[in-house]
Parts: sequence; C-alpha cells; structure tokens
Amino acid sequence: MIKLKKIAPYLSGIAFATIFGFSFLIVKNTLESVEIFQLLGLRFLTAAIVFELLRITKVIKINLKLKDLKIILPVAVFQPVLYFISEVYGIKNSATSEAGLFIGMIPVAVALISWIFLKEKLNAKQTIFMVMSLAGVIFISVMQLNGTIGTTKPIGYLFLVGAVISAAFYNMFSRKASSKHSSMEITYVMMLTGAVVFNCIGLIDSAIKDYSYFSPILSMESVAAILYLGILSSIVAFFFVNFTLSRMPATQGSLFANLITVISIIAGVVFLNEDFSIYKIIGSVLIIIGVWGANYFQKRDK
Repeated sequence: MIKLKKIAPYLSGIAFATIFGFSFLIVKNTLESVEIFQLLGLRFLTAAIVFELLRITKVIKINLKLKDLKIILPVAVFQPVLYFISEVYGIKNSATSEAGLFIGMIPVAVALISWIFLKEKLNAKQTIFMVMSLAGVIFISVMQLNGTIGTTKPIGYLFLVGAVISAAFYNMFSRKASSKHSSMEITYVMMLTGAVVFNCIGLIDSAIKDYSYFSPILSMESVAAILYLGILSSIVAFFFVNFTLSRMPATQGSLFANLITVISIIAGVVFLNEDFSIYKIIGSVLIIIGVWGANYFQKRDK
C-alpha cells in the first residue's frame, strides 16, 4: 500500500501523457469535419455535464465555496482557456515542427517560474536529465522541419510564446491550489470554466460562419471523438495532471508532458502507418531517459 502511494504520482504522469498522446490523433482526424472552437466547446461541455452528474449522484465529492474560486480560478484561466486559445492559433499560424519546438520549452519555463515563485529547484543531476529530455523533443522537431523554417508568421510566434507561458503558470497555480483543494475540485472548476468560455466562443463563431453548432452529435464518429476528448482527455487526464502536480514539484511534473511526443509518435505509427524513422527512435529514447532521470534523482525530503 505504501509502495503504491509512493509510485502513484509517476503512474498518473505516464497516464496523462498516454491519454494526451492519443488525443492528438483524434483531434487531427476530427478537425477535418468540425470547427476548432466547436470541438473545444462540445468537448468541455461533455466534461462539465459528466462532472455534474457525478457530483449530483455523489459519486465524487466537491466541497467548494465562492471564496475558493480565488485560489482555483487562476488555474482554470491559464489551463484550459489561455493555453488552448494560444496553442490553437499558434499552430494555425506556424509550421507544425516549429510549434513543437516551442511546446517542448514548457518544462524550462516551468522550472524558471517555479524557481522564482515557489522556490523549487532541481539538483545538478536532475537538470542534466531535464536538458536531455528537452533535447529529445528539439531533435525530433528539427528533423521534421524539412525546410519549413520561416513559414511561421510573427503572430504565430506570439501565440506559441503565450502557450508556453500559460502552461508554466498553470503548473505553478495548480501546485499552489493543491495545498488547499483536492485534484478533483481543481479539475471540476477547470472543466466548468472551459465549458462556459469555449461554448460562448463556439456559438459566436458558428453564428459568424453560419454552421450548425451541434451538428457533430449526428455523427457517431464525431460523438466517439467528443466523448474521448471530453471524458478521458479532459476529466481523467487533467485529474492525473493535477494529482501529479499535487505530489511532486512542478518542474518534475511538467517533464511528463514530453512523453506525449513519444506516445503521439507511437499512435501515428500504429494507427496511421507513419514512418518510425531512426531520428524518432533516438529522440524518444532521449525523452524517456530524461524523464526517468529527472524523477529518479529527485531530492529526498528530510
């Protein structure tokens, strides 16, 4: 029992990386027939409805008061709201591989912000392995550039920087909020906030572009995608993220996000018959060893 409690944060880190990794494949396929904010809105609406049903039936316990939002709401503002908006427009206005380079910088931004605001530091060995994991992400991204450097618009860079900053502050605020609230309560507020914001944007977008906002519910394929994204990739995955951040320093927890690159590569190879090139193998090995080392050589509490 004690051993399971000890490894739980690491298992949850691997779990959310796996869920997010496969979600890229699903999002990529679904966006061929569904608008971006339409998908985001329906995704978080599904998550909010499921969460409410679980709360009403007392399957989960949510004990929040209005004053608690002062602590948890900043978490939800940075993730999912600011991060998703920044990521979507960043990727839209940039080369995919260049976007990957920026997203790979998130653990570095988390390390810097955690050092400034939370006084969390990595030891020398952890720093080496963090750089190794980052090198794996950068190596894969650079090898995939194929002459696309320069295709990113200035606004694309601006949004990608916004995504990195949003993810870093989300890690910090989630870490702080977890000292007073459960991972379930934090995730609950995140899902409700995402549902309100993205459905408002989605409905306005549908009115401007003149399309039926709820049309995806008529397609079994779209419904399956929305259920995966709304339940697994939102409720379950973000619960695991918040749980991981509640049990370990933000810098360590953020490194598990680099495993998403590895999982997404595996998903592409298995389900889309994409090439598993030697550079992907090398980059993936660097990422895995980096994440393992940064957690293995963590400072022991006195």
